[in-house]
Parts: sequence; C-alpha cells; structure tokens
Amino acid sequence: MNRRGLLKHAGLIGAVAGLPLRPALAQEAGLRIVDLRAEGLVDPIGIQDQDVRLSWRLEGQRRGITQTRCEVQAASTRALLEAGTPDLWWAGEVLIRRSMDMGWLGARLAPRQKVFWRVVVRDDNAVRATSAVATFEMGALDGSAPGVPAACTQTARPLFDNAAIQGLWQKGFAAENAALCDSARGALNAAFWDGAAFDVDVRALARRSMAGLTEPDREDMTILLPWTLWQRYGDTALAERNWAAMVRHLRTIAEASPGNMRRGTKGYTDPDAPDASTPGDLIAMALWKRAVDAMAAVAHGAKRQPEAERYDQLSRDIADAFAATFVKPDGTVGGGSQGAQALALRFGLVPEALRDGATAKLVADIRQRGGRLSTGRLGTVPALDVLADAGEAALVHDLLLRGDLVGGDALSGFLLRRVAGIDPVEPGFLKWRFAPVLDPRLPRGGASYDSVLGRIVTDWTYSPGRFEARITVPGNSRAEVWLPAASVDAVREGGRALGSVEGVTVVGVRDGRVVLEVGSGEYVFTIA
Repeated sequence: MNRRGLLKHAGLIGAVAGLPLRPALAQEAGLRIVDLRAEGLVDPIGIQDQDVRLSWRLEGQRRGITQTRCEVQAASTRALLEAGTPDLWWAGEVLIRRSMDMGWLGARLAPRQKVFWRVVVRDDNAVRATSAVATFEMGALDGSAPGVPAACTQTARPLFDNAAIQGLWQKGFAAENAALCDSARGALNAAFWDGAAFDVDVRALARRSMAGLTEPDREDMTILLPWTLWQRYGDTALAERNWAAMVRHLRTIAEASPGNMRRGTKGYTDPDAPDASTPGDLIAMALWKRAVDAMAAVAHGAKRQPEAERYDQLSRDIADAFAATFVKPDGTVGGGSQGAQALALRFGLVPEALRDGATAKLVADIRQRGGRLSTGRLGTVPALDVLADAGEAALVHDLLLRGDLVGGDALSGFLLRRVAGIDPVEPGFLKWRFAPVLDPRLPRGGASYDSVLGRIVTDWTYSPGRFEARITVPGNSRAEVWLPAASVDAVREGGRALGSVEGVTVVGVRDGRVVLEVGSGEYVFTIA
C-alpha cells in the first residue's frame, strides 16, 4: 500500500488534494504553527518506536482558528526538506482537524536516523501557513528502554482567592509529587491521577509506569494510564503499544465474574473512610465499570470500532447487574453509605429514573452528619463531582472550606476542573468546559494550564449580582462556557451584546446558566 493509501486506510483522509510545496516559511494573515513536538518533546533524540507521534499548536490574531487540513513533510536532510523534495514523508494534504497525536505514516526509519520535518496547515478561512523545521532522532531500535525526561514539571497554576481552598490544591499537588514523582516505580495510585493529569507531565510518567511494572502490579492502571493520555493529549500510542495487556486485564476480570457480578472482593475498600461499611463487591463493581468505560473510550479513539462497541455493551451489562443487586427502588445503593451512593452515581451505575433519589440520599446523609463526608480516598472526589452535577454549590463549598476532607490530598483535579473551570470534554482539549461551581465565599478563582494545544487561562470574579470571567482558548480548541445568568441579554463580552461578537455561539439556557460555545482567542464576559 502506498503512503496515500495508508493514510486513507487509517481514516485520516476524507479527500486528498495536491498541495504545492513552498520552501519559504509562510505566516499568512497572522496564522502561525508553533511548538512542533515528537513524542511530546521538542527535537528529541533516542526515540525507540517506529510509531512516532507528532504534534503542533496553532496561533493567530483572530478568534476561532481551527485547522481543517494539514500536510506533514519529512526528509532525511534539511536541504531536501527546504528544497521541496522530502524523501521520508510527503503524502499530500489531508482533511484532519487534530494537531496532536499524528502517527508516523512515512518511510520506515533506520536506527539513529535523524528526521527533519515541518507542517503545512490550512485553517477554517482557507488561510495557509508553514511551520519552521523541527527534528527528531531515532534510537538504536533494539528494544532497550528510552530515556525518560523529568515527569513532574508543573503544568497547571491555580488562583483561588481563599486560603483554605488554595491550601487544598497545594496539599494535593505536594501529595501527587510525593506519590507519583518521587517514587522510583512511578506510583500507580489511581486516586492521584485526576489531579496529576493537570499538574505533571503525564505522558512521561505513564510511559515510565507502564514499562516498569509487571501486569499484576498494574491492576486497573493498565487501562487508566493509556486512557489518561488519550483524554489529556489525544494520544493513543500508549494504548496501541499495550493493547494486548489491556484486553487481557479486562478479560481476566470478566472470566471471574459470572453474570457480570464480581464476587469475593472484600479486600476492596475506600481507604481511610470514617464509614467503612461500603461493601467490597460494590466497590469492585464500580471500579470495573470505570475501567471498562475507559477502555471503550480509548477503543473509539484508536478507531477500534468493533471492540469499542463490545466494551460499550459490557458497560451496560455491568450497570444492569449492579442495579439489580445493589440499587433499591428509592435510590438507596447497597446499605446507603456515602461511598456507595457516590461511586454508583459517578460511574453511571444508577438507572436514570433513580438518579435524583440516589443523589438526594447522599445529600441527606451529608447533612445528617453535620455537613461532613464519610468517604475516603476513593470516594471523596466522586462525591464532590456528584454534588456539583446536582447544583449543590453551597454544600460543595461547605465541604471544601472545612479543610478536613479525607482524601483531600487527591483534590487538585476536582479544584481545577470544577472550581477553576478547566474541564476537558473532548480528548486533547479540542473542547473543554468552563462551568465553575460558584459561591460568594470564594470571590475569585481560575487557573492556567499548558495543554497540548496551548495555554488555557480562566480568571473569574464572583459576588452576588456580578460576575466576570476572563478566558483564553488556544488555537484549534473550543470552549463550552456556562455563565450564571438567566438570559442571554444579561451577558456582555468586551462590553458588547453577544449577537455582535465574533467567535461566540449561543447554545441556550440550561439549569439557570447561559451556555455559549467559543473558538480560540481571549474573551471577557461580564454579568451585572
């Protein structure tokens, strides 16, 4: 199969058009291609896998920049590339929006080979630009482990104008570094990965962890590490390289679970929970469901459609078996512990018709305990997410401000997603959600995060009757913006009514908030 056929076989081409090469660097109408990376690194050396993954970012002067077509050009020498005669990869222009996780589809690379590459992109206005030249160099390709760069470079910087909440994030970040970065093994504590996915270089850390541990040690992290890379970077390489182990892990569980019920799993607990009554079988079922859902998502991303559909069906079967065993008609899950309610609700194990009742049971139990959670390191963040989804903003902040949450050292991910307002919706932050959980006791919040597409920034201020949000959306990304207003007429962007603002689409009003979708650029939304 020739390279153009290989691209089409990989599902990357809707149509191919010849794209004349231009040796000169182009920066037309402000469109720029920057930060070219191979395997997540700038000009790396010693790459040990033929399936090299490439990425780049878009920058520009206008709002809403979106890549629609691209062409990767690669050559064995800089002279060949700049002369317009690349000898390693030149397949023509492809219809593809993604600017990350582009797998290598050029010639087979030799050991120690150095590659010179660049990208030509067209945006949604048919503007065309060419990147500068980047490089990468192959390793020995003898199966030896590649060098792993420092994994714990901070990538998120939060801003919470409340000492207790800022302290929670700092505690979580410190715990992640101790558990995930200071360990020679690269710790596999799943409780930390929600935050670590923001706070450290998960790509390097996940590869180190997957390479350094035997399969029995990995447990569900066999699935969750590749899934995390897929969600944060749009990168399926780790999944593809470990697919057989991922399938084997879930098959082993399924074979030991007749009728889609895990039994004899009393060793599963919610560590450090004040209420230890949540059954081990219930916890094991929730974690199995989480792993299967993650596997289905990665399978969809890797274009493994038949397998994705099979795991989607397994997820539904697990949910049905769980509901028949543990969920009562009034929404009580198991014995009604907060951990049972939270895990079942968060991982989609409660039938839709019973979700309101199950959520009400969780809220009532928290209030009966004087506004305290009885969950541990596993259940605390799911409980907070369930409360945030239910609109219990005041209760969420009551719990955060107490400062005594068990599992509080795993909270940084929740704070960045649900309070700062940087919540990924599509892999690689192609789309993300700004919908902070607001309370007057936190007058200002936000964060900056260096995503694979570029820096995302949120900075909001809130007081009764007034709200302002400054949001930066990187090129090739879109944000779903939820603003605390009852009508579109109450919202201004840059002092203007939304109908006259470039790059802003009104989605509607949901749950008492105005919902917008915006493309790349900087925005200032106000409500008074």
